[in-house]
Amino acid sequence: NESNYNIIEKFVKSKYFCCEMLWQQDKFKNTVFHIVCQYQSNPNILNLLLNASDCPGHLLLRLIGGNDIGNTLLHIACIYQPEIAAHIINCLASESLLFKKNNDGNTPLHTACFCHPEIAIVIINSPIYLNIDSLLLKQNNDCQTAFHIACCHCPEVVKCILDSRWCYKKIFEQLFQLNDVEMKEENNEIYYRCGPLHLACIF
Repeated sequence: NESNYNIIEKFVKSKYFCCEMLWQQDKFKNTVFHIVCQYQSNPNILNLLLNASDCPGHLLLRLIGGNDIGNTLLHIACIYQPEIAAHIINCLASESLLFKKNNDGNTPLHTACFCHPEIAIVIINSPIYLNIDSLLLKQNNDCQTAFHIACCHCPEVVKCILDSRWCYKKIFEQLFQLNDVEMKEENNEIYYRCGPLHLACIF
């Protein structure tokens, strides 16, 4: 990581460097920010690249751009690099970043519940101005909320949601009224019209 940092630092400090290089995309529409969030666990590398951008007013707007499957840098960090994901949430958290869906309709919270439940807990504990209560009700293309996913895989996330300040009566009732989820077990048996409590009993 240190050698990566040193190389990238030399690159961005070169007199030939321009910030548009940060937004060049590979054939999968990944920018260097997507790549860093997949392969590097050192938050200082991400900070170095963020600081190299000379368009701070438009930075967040550009960071919420997805790759060819719609994943933002936060989706990718939630899959591969939980330390980077936590850093992004703590330093760059905004509704536009947290509420952004990929091509499967998953927000970073859905993705974290699938891959790194500890990051789902970081998101749920985000500052109150981020309206995580609305995020909890976001459904993916299979009609799943992050709460549905947590009921299948992450008891610690379920507990965090139910104990959080976001889970007031209206949200609690709405979460349990979302019963149109299609879920598949390993044998591909499909459960139609499942709600969170159904899923907790199945998986």
